Amino acid sequence: MKKLLFVCALVSILTSSVYAQKTNLANYQKGQIMLEDGNKKDVYIYFCWEYADEFQNSVSYITDDQYQRFNSDEKFKSKELAELKVKDVKSYTLENGKKFMKVKFADLTAASAASFPKYYLFEIITEGKLNLYKKYVNLGAVRVGNLALLDDQGEIDYVNSTYACLIQKGGENAKDLVTVKIQEYVSDNQSVLSKLEAGEYGEINSVFGSKMGTNPVDCTKYIGGLINMANEYNN
Repeated sequence: MKKLLFVCALVSILTSSVYAQKTNLANYQKGQIMLEDGNKKDVYIYFCWEYADEFQNSVSYITDDQYQRFNSDEKFKSKELAELKVKDVKSYTLENGKKFMKVKFADLTAASAASFPKYYLFEIITEGKLNLYKKYVNLGAVRVGNLALLDDQGEIDYVNSTYACLIQKGGENAKDLVTVKIQEYVSDNQSVLSKLEAGEYGEINSVFGSKMGTNPVDCTKYIGGLINMANEYNN
């Protein structure tokens, strides 16, 4: 019973906090949404580092007219938000250059329903025959669970330095790099494969080369080598 009460209290705190963030105009960035039907929307997109699950599972936005009204001190009510489900979105791009694309992914590092494949909107790092994505941590749950309160910049720094890397080739589902043999993704390019095995892209061959399985790996210190490898493969 105590455990149930704790879970309910945690959910209530997170829900209230998400609501507060979604009515904060500072959490909206100018951007463009590409819809599955081919249409585009130039709008202000909700993007808060604290709750990565929000911007990786849906797209909430307000129009330019709404943004101007709210910016002139008119009260911002959450019911005025529009929200698109992942199934309706192909990708979205923020003014700062970050691009999030719809991709099918099964979290094989999670012993839960998350291990079933579903569509998400993940930030794409390299795009081509070989795609790399960032899967950000949901800081809201970490913060409440660990009671490790950070200031705004601390939150951004934490999320930017705590993410999993996903890899995708062709029309396959994206996979966490710790659950694959990275050599298999570049085996049809002898030049890139040779450099990978020789360590010219850093330690990624030893870290992501043996299907380690269930333990997630923070990709931050390997991202440079991964990007170089993917770019060379795509060229």
